[in-house]
Amino acid sequence: IVQKFRTADSKLVEVQYDWEEQRIYGQKEVISLPFPANMQQHKVILENFLYRLNCAQKLFLQNMLQKTEFKVKYKQGGLDSLWSDFAETRFEIQTIKWQHSQDSLKFQLNSFSGQQLTIEFPISFQFSVYLDEWKEQTTKVVPEIETVTTTPQIPTTQETSPAKLPLVEFLYSTYQNQFRRELMNNKLTDIEHFLVTEFPKHRLTRQENNYYLENDAEFLGLGNFVAVQVKRNNDSWDIEASPYYNLIGEYLKLSSHDSLEIGLVDKAALKQVAGYFPQLLYMHRSLGTKLFNFLLIPDEVPTTLLIHNGKRQRLDFASYDDLLLRLHSYWKKREIFFSLQDIRQMNGFIEFKGMLAAVGKDKYDWAEIRFHLNKEYKIDLVMMSLHVDKKIER
Repeated sequence: IVQKFRTADSKLVEVQYDWEEQRIYGQKEVISLPFPANMQQHKVILENFLYRLNCAQKLFLQNMLQKTEFKVKYKQGGLDSLWSDFAETRFEIQTIKWQHSQDSLKFQLNSFSGQQLTIEFPISFQFSVYLDEWKEQTTKVVPEIETVTTTPQIPTTQETSPAKLPLVEFLYSTYQNQFRRELMNNKLTDIEHFLVTEFPKHRLTRQENNYYLENDAEFLGLGNFVAVQVKRNNDSWDIEASPYYNLIGEYLKLSSHDSLEIGLVDKAALKQVAGYFPQLLYMHRSLGTKLFNFLLIPDEVPTTLLIHNGKRQRLDFASYDDLLLRLHSYWKKREIFFSLQDIRQMNGFIEFKGMLAAVGKDKYDWAEIRFHLNKEYKIDLVMMSLHVDKKIER
């Protein structure tokens, strides 16, 4: 999947996200300059390198170069000098030259600012071994994704009843249907009764207008504690996700006692995005309950859904809330667990993932969700990898 971004000086940058099974295994900043056919494997590594060189954390580049046989040469100081020169600016390639010798193949990368960077590969370099280790997978080729190419017939209400269809069939059969949240602000009379009814397995506690739905249970290491803030407006109720968090060292502590590691995001960016995390956390944990109608965040974020159900299938949605409303409709008798992980800033952009489980009596569905933020710190890309009907091991 390729995303295009604009730099501060309006130059176009293409970033490719490589998927395998349920996760992204690689990111590359696409080099658009011509490359000989017999050097395409070199090009892949150079694109991986360029992506990490232009990210916000030196650690990602160091990790890539720790156990490699190719050499990076830049001025006299090597990697430290390279990072020092480009910590605040991008290394943008203007030209690439290559030179063969008896023992190696050298690539000279020349930037628009006049800097030169040389990467040298030994002739004996084993690309297949390197790329396999890099992906932490045994398969080098990303499986082909089956994409929806036909227009489904609009089904009847009876045909789309979640109780009558497996999840995958439900998603396909409702692909053209519009789902909307239920407006409930004027329908509630007793807020505590509402919350207890929707979360019967949770303990309800209250501090002024803050309500905490606590549950010590976990599933696959994921939690389902929900914290909300309630406001009374004449004859209606407003319920929002609890916005509170504390920054302690490299961790973000939420009202739900969730602890999010944020050490790979710079402080200036963190101030812009920290408020998203409690919103996303409690919104996902409310899926399948009427509270979700209050906590859903409307968006227009293009979303890709990869379904794993014996074969791999793909559906694309114009917005993330469009997908969530379908899952919410289907999971109304499930217990939902959700956590946020792998929050990091790479290539100047913030990425993180969510792990989601919808648990029934003897089976569960689970998903890994990748979120990407643009330069304005708004979510601009969501990719969900969904696994259905997994058996619960007792």
